[in-house]
Formats: sequence, structure tokens, C-alpha cells
Amino acid sequence: MTLKEKIRASHILVADKKTADEVEKKLDKGEKWDALVSEYSTDTASAAQGGDVGWFAKEGQMDENFSKAAFKLKVNEISKPVKSQFGYHIIKKRLKNAVNMMT
Repeated sequence: MTLKEKIRASHILVADKKTADEVEKKLDKGEKWDALVSEYSTDTASAAQGGDVGWFAKEGQMDENFSKAAFKLKVNEISKPVKSQFGYHIIKKRLKNAVNMMT
């Protein structure tokens, strides 16, 4: 058996770098995460849950750039804008968990 780390994250997805930078500045000024998700995120499925994208492993489930950035964060830390095939994400790492995997 091996341990496979999974994390739970939320994100704000926007189309361009300019908008991502604007959201980042608002977060830096103390604006509330959930309010900014509702106002800016183009991922309507996750926006209804505060940007929550659920639990995922480091490889194979999410866009590679998204996953790498999310796994580097500490719990409750928020990333700088991260470019993916879908646009720009600002990611908040919510939880971390090591899961027993049969190998």
C-alpha cells in the first residue's frame, strides 16, 4: 500500500490575465472570496459552491498547470493567476488528505 495525496481546492476562473490580475488585487485588499467567485468566475458549475472543484490527485484529473499550482499551496493559501487551457485561475487550497491506495 502507498499513500496518495489528494487536495480539495476552489478557484475563480476568468478568460484573461487582466481580469485575473484585477481579482487578485481585490483579494489582496481583503475582499471576500465567495463574493469574487460569484462576480467573476466563468465556471458556473463550481461558482455556485464558492468555486469548489472537489478532491483531486496531483496527476490525471485536472489541467497540469492548475494541479501543479494547487499542490504547491498551503491550506487556505491563494495562488497568483495560473494559466490553463481554460483561461486563468486563482486557486485556493482548502484541504489536504493522504489516501491509502492499493498498489
